[in-house]
Amino acid sequence: MLVLSAWIVALPASARPWSLIPGDPTHTDVGATISFHWLIHTVGLLGSMHSRLLGYPLAVDRVVMNGFPLDVLVSTPLVKALGMPAGYTLFYVFELWLLGMSMAWLAGRWWRSPQGAAVAGVVAQTAGVVTMELEQGRTAQVFGAALLPLALGFFARALLDGQRRDAVAAGIVTGLAMLSYWYFGWFFGLALGALIPLALLERRRALLPCLWAGLAAVLVIALPLAYTLRGLEEQTGMHVTMSTIVSRRGKDIRLAELVQGLGLTWKQLLGGEYSLRPIILLLCGLGAWKARARRLAAPLLWMGVGTFSALGTWLFLPGSVRIPASFALTLNLPFLCRLLWPQRSLFLVAPAVALLAAGGTAALLRRFPRLALATWLLPVLVLTEAFALLPQLPLDSTEAAPSARAIAIGTGAGPALVLPSSSGYLRDDALILVDQVQHGRPLANWTMHPSDTNAPKAFRDFVSHGELGYLYNCEIDKNISPDDFPWSSGPSLAQIGIRDVYLDVDFLEDLGARGRAYVTCVARLLGEPRESSGPYQHHPVEPQGSHSEDSPQ
Repeated sequence: MLVLSAWIVALPASARPWSLIPGDPTHTDVGATISFHWLIHTVGLLGSMHSRLLGYPLAVDRVVMNGFPLDVLVSTPLVKALGMPAGYTLFYVFELWLLGMSMAWLAGRWWRSPQGAAVAGVVAQTAGVVTMELEQGRTAQVFGAALLPLALGFFARALLDGQRRDAVAAGIVTGLAMLSYWYFGWFFGLALGALIPLALLERRRALLPCLWAGLAAVLVIALPLAYTLRGLEEQTGMHVTMSTIVSRRGKDIRLAELVQGLGLTWKQLLGGEYSLRPIILLLCGLGAWKARARRLAAPLLWMGVGTFSALGTWLFLPGSVRIPASFALTLNLPFLCRLLWPQRSLFLVAPAVALLAAGGTAALLRRFPRLALATWLLPVLVLTEAFALLPQLPLDSTEAAPSARAIAIGTGAGPALVLPSSSGYLRDDALILVDQVQHGRPLANWTMHPSDTNAPKAFRDFVSHGELGYLYNCEIDKNISPDDFPWSSGPSLAQIGIRDVYLDVDFLEDLGARGRAYVTCVARLLGEPRESSGPYQHHPVEPQGSHSEDSPQ
């Protein structure tokens, strides 16, 4: 059942995995995530630490920048067997199934009800925070979320019976979740920590389970964490304040305003992203009404902590900007200052809601045992309700079969530059990176415009001058000319080994005067195009001297 529901949630991409991937094609992370998966599958984990397939000619350490790619490594067998994009798309189905199964395992032991377990699995798979991450193309967060019910179950059992193996299992699962997404260490810590006072109230011993779980988690993450910390200066945004001006998708914005937009609002809460939809509300209410306090306390704590962290008490800052007070509490803490997505605290709420809904199902069965067969329809109702009420279902899909753009670039060889850039001043998407999965050529592009605050500092510095910098700056100021731009400290395109520049004129035509002004700015440097290649104006770059494309200047 949970395999089928996972396949349905991933529709329509799961029905055409050979040509579609889940996610909104206009969202940058869709292209960035498939690009990261493709990179690891192509050059391996070690190769990704110094690959120049993206951001050419620089060798940016993607493990430091993106985090340890646990989800990518798990997806590798599927991709090796089925290729791209089929294996990648079916990995979405796999991690949704894993999430449903782990939630069903926890709920089944919590309430001793198979029907309740099935309901909990589907509630977790259709949680607003999960489907929102899927819509935005992020696999790492969903994979980590699939491990949370396992950690909660093992740790709760360790607190109850004092078994070392359960505490160690909870620690291992927590460590693996951190490798998927580092900040799951914070979320898991809050969720597991909420169980400790409940255990102490029952006079259970909590110290040893905590120590064993902590030791196991540290052993799992020790080497990757040490490696990440060693290269932490390459990470962006580690020294920010609420007044810091950041650049995001071609717009300069105060960080406080950005965080305000990433926190949970009442509109989103009422719109379903909180996962409290009518049928689920009814089941949760029934579960809370009939449950013993011992089984009810933990889900209510998780729900309270997660909600406060995502919404909490609004804190008013100068300029009528409001941010979650919980975020203000973590802003000055090391590393947590980089956790700029308050909504992700809803990963704590999702298992709580699923557990309460399972409790309601179990209570319904106890009250009306003759409905045992009928209650198997509840997962179907939950799934149907999700598609009816959640704005992100059915999921958008991105075309991942070889496009005309990918075919055009694939006819050449060597490093290339595609304009305009991803997630910049002219275009929001990162479809350039989806195309790279098909043509495989090194790109001088990054996942976003180099002016973006999240771009690597080395990349931003490298393109601050020279011909590459001029072309990027044409998106910011279309009236600049090569005579006004600093050349002396920057190389030419030929000197860094770029073979071709592709200008996406089909896309630019839709921008009207803005697009034409940009084309004119580019032509001041590159001249008129020699040929058209599919939707692109193609500007071949003549090699200079004996420069090797594998030797950045």
